[in-house]
Amino acid sequence: MTVIAIYIQDTNIWLTRPTAFLDYAIPDSITKVILLKSVLQEIDLLKSSQDQAGFLAREASKTIYSWMNQAVRTQTGWSLSPTVEFILDERTEGQVYLNNPNMIHISTDDRILDCTEYYKNFFVDDKVYLVTRDQNLGIRAINRDVTVLDPTGWFRPTPNQYALPMLSDGMPWAQDNHTGFCLPVIDLEGIPNGQIELWSYWGHQTGEVSCVHIRYFAHDVNGNRREDVASPLIVLATEPQIPYYQSLANIPYLAFIPQTGVFWELPFNELYMRLDITNASAYKRNVTPNYNGAINNGAIALGLNSLFGGGNLASSIFTGAALGQAARANRSAQNEMAVFSSLGIKITISPARNLGQKPAGYFFSNYIR
Repeated sequence: MTVIAIYIQDTNIWLTRPTAFLDYAIPDSITKVILLKSVLQEIDLLKSSQDQAGFLAREASKTIYSWMNQAVRTQTGWSLSPTVEFILDERTEGQVYLNNPNMIHISTDDRILDCTEYYKNFFVDDKVYLVTRDQNLGIRAINRDVTVLDPTGWFRPTPNQYALPMLSDGMPWAQDNHTGFCLPVIDLEGIPNGQIELWSYWGHQTGEVSCVHIRYFAHDVNGNRREDVASPLIVLATEPQIPYYQSLANIPYLAFIPQTGVFWELPFNELYMRLDITNASAYKRNVTPNYNGAINNGAIALGLNSLFGGGNLASSIFTGAALGQAARANRSAQNEMAVFSSLGIKITISPARNLGQKPAGYFFSNYIR
């Protein structure tokens, strides 16, 4: 029996990531993304504003309009792909609030929650999700046994895969207070129990992130992480000049600039980790940062060949010292840094598999398309 997954997206999702439902796609399922009437009305009210919310509302309207004009019309909506249908629902609210004289006074959040609960109770054989970044709405939904998906958090599409659709929003940077996630790696065949740690290591005083660290650690018999059974440190950076504190001097690490639609493979300790970049973009921020420490001379950073003028693998290898010098020269000249405006990733961890003749310990870029 084919699984049908229904995603009801809150206004904040339509404004920040209209295609969030694609991040949650269940393998071999039919996806239905729902735009409720009250949500569309809220977007319409916002789009006349001249601030960022107004801009995002206008962009959301353009996206929705393009879907309805370019996709194939179905009986209930528009087919965005053979397995994805977009539905503009203008009827459910009328059914939920039938003969309710106070309907006009009901808030948008209440309407979203009531309609989602109606879907859950009506489509009992389907999986119904409320997608929102609003924690208070999420709390109320969970209280009603509605499954909530927050793109700024993480979830598992499959047992050994971890998706973080809006990683850059989910763990803001703060000076001397790194925020992040600890993903449990438990009871997976052929993989030692452990954890995947992610944290924002460098950023702007606004909380925007310019550097994300990722590392897997195996656990010992007491459930504590083992420093001797761990992956190299994976660094996602907005630019090759990002510096690193002296505390990283003795940690082997690989750094690269992520691009949407690219993935890397990393074999280590008889395990295999794949990192998919589902979305990535960055922009410049004016700043005069204080860079302390230097990069270890023995550290190696790998960047995408396409970002460094093409060429072979050797042309994209930089010593830590060279990066540190470039960072200081770049900041003194420009007084600006790049931060992620969006960053979404998927991490897959598996027992080691045949990766051909590729030397162990290096990343390899391949385009999905």
